Amino acid sequence: MIAAFLPLLAILLSAADSVNAHGYVQNVTASGQTYPGWLPFSDPYLASPPVTVVRHVPSDGPILDETSNNLACNVDGTQGTGKVAIITAGSPITFNWTVWPADHLGPVSTYMASCNGDCSKLDLNATKVQWFKIDAAGYDSSKKQWASTVLINNGNSWTSTIPASLTDGQYLVRNEMYYCSSRRRAPQYYPSCTQVQVTGGGNANPTGSDLVSIPGIYNDVTFPDIWLDSFNSFTIPGPPLFSSKPPANAGPSPSASSAAPASSSVPSSSVISTPAPSSSSIASSPVTAPTPPSPTSSGRCRTNSRRSEKLARRHVGFSKRHH
Repeated sequence: MIAAFLPLLAILLSAADSVNAHGYVQNVTASGQTYPGWLPFSDPYLASPPVTVVRHVPSDGPILDETSNNLACNVDGTQGTGKVAIITAGSPITFNWTVWPADHLGPVSTYMASCNGDCSKLDLNATKVQWFKIDAAGYDSSKKQWASTVLINNGNSWTSTIPASLTDGQYLVRNEMYYCSSRRRAPQYYPSCTQVQVTGGGNANPTGSDLVSIPGIYNDVTFPDIWLDSFNSFTIPGPPLFSSKPPANAGPSPSASSAAPASSSVPSSSVISTPAPSSSSIASSPVTAPTPPSPTSSGRCRTNSRRSEKLARRHVGFSKRHH
């Protein structure tokens, strides 16, 4: 009787929170094929839970501790799953989120990490992997628009491109949004990791300054309160884009236009590539205070700040209940 009631309970809890739902990756499209993601409000209660290419998440709640191992691939995502998505180097990978709140403004980024073999056996609690960034977008000052809004306008999806020069093998691909939430400057992180098998690549491997640890990328980062009138700039943390590099066995470097990383979900003006001084820098250019996209917003920063404080407190309670 209890076992039969659990799926219904999960649906009721999901419906009760749907008004204030955040989101998670419900499926991933790679090389033209769509792979189902892990659905935390239904899959765990099935008689035979599916084996997915997306590592498990327990809910649509945030990671609040930037020093936790859960920051890499979310709670339950430290353990591998039994499948990989096959993707050709140089092709797009699209992360389809269930939903994202319009007032949860912030950057979107995509990182990769080599599994050094079988991703299903890679335990992030036991093995420290090194990550490299292939895509990132923050605040587009010309449009006064955050990357999270671009994702919403794109049907709650985000597309990045696997570097064409990357060495073949199995990798974790980490798509993350984080909400620059309150005056306490305590972001809420929403990471999701997908296991992929890269084929048809080159012989390039990230090294040195390309690589970072997660957790670690947000250490000593001071996040702004984006609702204040004094907010005028934001620099996305992390290393430069590895995807901007040519293959290791290539000849002279291509032109800047052909070397720039492609992302069908973000205009080129909003993609931040740290090592490209010739392009306009979203991170460092002065901007005016952003206007929250919520249709019910009054437009006053002080009101928005109080609302974001309430959201942050609600998420903390949500996280404690589900984690």
